[in-house]
Amino acid sequence: MKKAAIPVLLAVLAGVYYYFSAINGGPAGSGPAGYEGPPPVVLTGEARLETVTDSIEALGTVRAREAVAITANVTAKVEKVGFDDNDRVERGAVLVELDDAIPLANLREAEVVMREDQRLLAHYQALDKRNAVSRTVLDEQRAKAAASEARVAAARAELAEYTIRAPFDGVLGTRQVSPGSLVSPGTVITTLDAIDTLRVDFTVPERWLSDLEPGQTIRATSVAYPDRVFEGKVASVGSRVDPVTRAVAIHARMENPELLLKPGMLLSIELVGRARPALLVSEKALVLEGAERYVYRVNGDNTVARQKVSTGRRLPGQVEIRAGLEPGDRVVVEGTQKVRDGTVVQLAPAPETGA
Repeated sequence: MKKAAIPVLLAVLAGVYYYFSAINGGPAGSGPAGYEGPPPVVLTGEARLETVTDSIEALGTVRAREAVAITANVTAKVEKVGFDDNDRVERGAVLVELDDAIPLANLREAEVVMREDQRLLAHYQALDKRNAVSRTVLDEQRAKAAASEARVAAARAELAEYTIRAPFDGVLGTRQVSPGSLVSPGTVITTLDAIDTLRVDFTVPERWLSDLEPGQTIRATSVAYPDRVFEGKVASVGSRVDPVTRAVAIHARMENPELLLKPGMLLSIELVGRARPALLVSEKALVLEGAERYVYRVNGDNTVARQKVSTGRRLPGQVEIRAGLEPGDRVVVEGTQKVRDGTVVQLAPAPETGA
């Protein structure tokens, strides 16, 4: 009895298979004899040639345009501190005055000697006009006067080391000394950063090297300011590719008038490339089979053809087709699971867009 039921079950399964094959768009003759299933309804879209702008994403680090640790060059006691934390200063502003009593005294002594040597030189030059002094004495006095002038210049330079000034415009960091502190060469007094214009450093893979050039726009975002987009320009492209990472270093400049960005911050970078034409279709039209990519192109007689394509960049809701389609070709967007090569389809009306 059980053996007799097996052929019946197989016949039922075969009938179900042919039935569903027919209603899913199988060509005539694929189902039971004389059966014609209705064509499957599919939604199609057009392959359109549009202008796209390539972009490269990277992570960048913010650096100050200029940055320095302000230190003393001599050993002395701090007499006066002329700044507060985070002050904005201009180049040449006095930051710290050190006890300069000794170098000031040395300068005054050198100036006295210089004036005496210059007086004697002038006296000998007057005598020389009357041939009343030897050439040797005159030359020796000229040498003494020149030497004393050099000593005065050196004393002035030494005295200048006791007044510490800002080397460029910028924003000061935290003050590290107080009046009365003893500082010596290398003692950090504060930091100075020029952050009205920032430098952003990041790297991109070498495969993008041909698309990089100074002047390209970058857009950056920070977790500290999620609603802000900061823009800058590529200042330079590295002259070497790192042999380990196979990446090239990029340096960009970014204006920071509100001083929101600080050196050391991490930014998400989008490097905007050149605009170019691209053939785009809906990403729903793409059928993946292993490493292959296919679409179903709709012919003029409403039959579909399975078409292998080469894809490029992906955009929100769209994918670039580099080979396999032409502008204006129609492809199945919804209903790809209902069709196969040669299936006759019925085109669904395009969905209405809200007013």
